Amino acid sequence: MQPFRIKPLDPLELIRQVISEFLNNGLPEGYELELSGTDTDIKTFLYGDNFLLNRMLHNLIQNSITHNPGGCQITVSVKMDNRICTFCVADSGCGIKESYLALLNNDTSIPSSQTETAEAEHGLGLKIVRQIVKVHYGEIQFSNITPHGLKTEIHLPDKFKG
Repeated sequence: MQPFRIKPLDPLELIRQVISEFLNNGLPEGYELELSGTDTDIKTFLYGDNFLLNRMLHNLIQNSITHNPGGCQITVSVKMDNRICTFCVADSGCGIKESYLALLNNDTSIPSSQTETAEAEHGLGLKIVRQIVKVHYGEIQFSNITPHGLKTEIHLPDKFKG
């Protein structure tokens, strides 16, 4: 996977587009999706592949929906600090096993077979997200939220190094 169309983009507009896609396509009942705690005064552009970054955010939101069948609140935010753009997608769902978090945060794949539990299926979508972050020279951190939920933080440099 390589970025093809590196261009300047507004990270806040990128998030708005992804959220709008979900809302316009009919968010399933029981789910709330919101833009929250976002730096609305971002004046710096992020250089990256808009299609891949859109897919990254889409996969994270879709994972929250897929792996929390009882519904949950999903919050998406972005901020720019010291030339690093930080995207955050958090949900109030069931979270992920601590053993899987350790694998994910050590850049190790987790099982993604559909014959396993729903938690194991997190693997494929998150693997794609990790690949997109990597080709943009970024870092990713997964963590459980107390008392429940999953938070993914992605840190991308504002300038593409490729």
